[in-house]
Amino acid sequence: MKMEERPWADLQFDLLSIISNQLGLIDLLSFRAVCNHWRSASSQASAEIESSKAQLWFLLYGETAQCCFLTYAGRYRIEIPEMFESTCLASFVGWLLLYRKNSNSLFFFCPFSRAKIEIPPCPLILEQSQSESDLYAAFSYYPTDPDCTLVVVIKRKNDAKMKLCMLHRGEYEWTFHEHIASDQFVGQISSVAFQERAFHFWDEYSERVVVFQYDTMTWVNYFVIHGEQQEIAASITLDYRVKAEANEEIFSSKRVEMKQLLGIDHHDLCSISICGATSDAKHHGTSHEFLEEEEDIANKPRREFKGVWLQPRFYQISEDQQRW
Repeated sequence: MKMEERPWADLQFDLLSIISNQLGLIDLLSFRAVCNHWRSASSQASAEIESSKAQLWFLLYGETAQCCFLTYAGRYRIEIPEMFESTCLASFVGWLLLYRKNSNSLFFFCPFSRAKIEIPPCPLILEQSQSESDLYAAFSYYPTDPDCTLVVVIKRKNDAKMKLCMLHRGEYEWTFHEHIASDQFVGQISSVAFQERAFHFWDEYSERVVVFQYDTMTWVNYFVIHGEQQEIAASITLDYRVKAEANEEIFSSKRVEMKQLLGIDHHDLCSISICGATSDAKHHGTSHEFLEEEEDIANKPRREFKGVWLQPRFYQISEDQQRW
């Protein structure tokens, strides 16, 4: 008796769904690229097997739509048009907050599924003429969560004034808030964290923290202190850690090794502006960094890259979730 042969692309829908739910992120992307039938069968897949891991991935982007993911398993190149001419301002639970200067627009974006959520125009961005390095942002929960709150901040290095705009999901009008420190309390923001319904803005150089409590609309200034355990126990403590390097094993500080990992020619002169990430694992956060080679070679152009640490998550959203 001759057995009937069926092509792989014609596997039963339920079986394909089960398979897709067991795949890691990179394999899921390949799975969805096979055909429309396989893509449809994976409509509920989330690469949860990957999401359960605490390690952050690194995304290099900036020059073109070609991007590079650096993971513990290796380096992967992928085309993501939405990342071109965009700057990542915040990274949390696999969602990126992207800013496009040419259109003064903000949107949430998942680079793996390419899910995109449009955000109402922010007046602070429309008015600001500062460089992108003066612009910071953070959001409290998943962008699809009804309780998610977004803040955008402008803080210049030598200015004691901090301007903040806030928007809650489901609202269209931003609210404006301003904080002025008498002694230039925070010089330059290094990282932003969210904890207990408050946004924390940290300056790693002066070791000071400004906290905005949005339920009461109040600002609080803190110093970071070092001392014996007994001294620290009597002080206010924050339930998170900030690290300068997200994953020492994955990202070498040595120039040649770093370029090799990222697929950059070691002869090229380059700089990388890196957006840190807030991780929901053990309340860790990574600070923003700017890596630049010091060599000043006459007439040699400098390649300007951007990078962001992010959690590997795959989100699929409905049509009514595509706008805030």
